[in-house]
Amino acid sequence: MQGQWSKWIYLGVVMFAGAVCGSIFLQALPTMQQEELNQGIVHYVAWLQQAAALDRTALFWDTFFKHLKWAFALIILGISMIGVPFVVVLNFLKGFLLGSSIYMLTQAFGSEGIWLSLFTIAPHNIFVLPAMIVLSSAAISLASFLFNNRIRKHQGVLSQQLLSFSTIATAMMLLLAAASLIEVYVTPLLLDWYAFKS
Repeated sequence: MQGQWSKWIYLGVVMFAGAVCGSIFLQALPTMQQEELNQGIVHYVAWLQQAAALDRTALFWDTFFKHLKWAFALIILGISMIGVPFVVVLNFLKGFLLGSSIYMLTQAFGSEGIWLSLFTIAPHNIFVLPAMIVLSSAAISLASFLFNNRIRKHQGVLSQQLLSFSTIATAMMLLLAAASLIEVYVTPLLLDWYAFKS
């Protein structure tokens, strides 16, 4: 368990570094491009506020499949022997996208962007980020096991490793489903509440 904690902390740091780089990257963009991105984030927030009028079931599946793409990428990397560095890159990229989203919200809405980040980005990512970190850690463990087992000829029971990885992957996908439910059903309610309070 101690080894898992060290991997979780490491991946969390990588994700945080990606978030910082994402905000710095956007700051370095020309003003015109920043304004175009700001308009896009404004439209996204407006779309979230109107989500109550959309087909929630279809919206849930679209959101869930969006999260599953990340999960399937990690699963594929986990069953490969050379997937470890790419798992780390995916975590950095996830942080990069998260940091850039938060920066765009603060740029487009000023001080209100902090609250909008809290209501639009934080709720579902409370589940998404831990799920991705845990699944990434499991993928690293499996990829390392396969490398040691086949290249270095270390002995180990492959079936136990695969069963453990499959169990973790299934649990994390259920967590991503919960995150999708929150993003589709809870986030619009939080935005409506914030708009009413404002």
